[in-house]
Amino acid sequence: MFHDVRTRTKHAFALLAAVSLPAALALAASGGNVAEQAKRAIDRVEADRAGKKLAAEPLKNARDALDRAADARATGDKQHAKLLDDLALEWAESAGDLTRTAALEQKSADLEAKAAELDAKAVRALAIIEEALARRGRAELELNEQEAPAQVPPAASAPPGKQEQTGQEKKQ
Repeated sequence: MFHDVRTRTKHAFALLAAVSLPAALALAASGGNVAEQAKRAIDRVEADRAGKKLAAEPLKNARDALDRAADARATGDKQHAKLLDDLALEWAESAGDLTRTAALEQKSADLEAKAAELDAKAVRALAIIEEALARRGRAELELNEQEAPAQVPPAASAPPGKQEQTGQEKKQ
């Protein structure tokens, strides 16, 4: 059980890493400043109610970073404001990655359940086939046993009169 949890966690992080880079590149290519990209990413995650609940902490961190960036910009600290905007974008992308990963894990679990169900059906079908083959074999054996006495050639048996004589001769 522990191994299964560790394996799923490793898979989730690998999927998260694989998804986050293309998402970051896509957001960067979409234009606009980083703060706007972060806001759009936050809005996309919040549009999904389940995703909003699942990624509540990364969304909160993204909003906090955006607020801090706005405060830094208001005080004239543009260098730190840019860094905080980048941080907000990272948190927003992480929230999106987390929701996508959860959706993919759910699909994976559904597929695993269907595969297990199909495997069980296959095992039952195989058992039914084996049972039918065993019945057929027993029926053939029984049929052969019933046909065997009927197929004894009459030349092999002695005529009834001779059998009686032989029996009488033995008595004398």
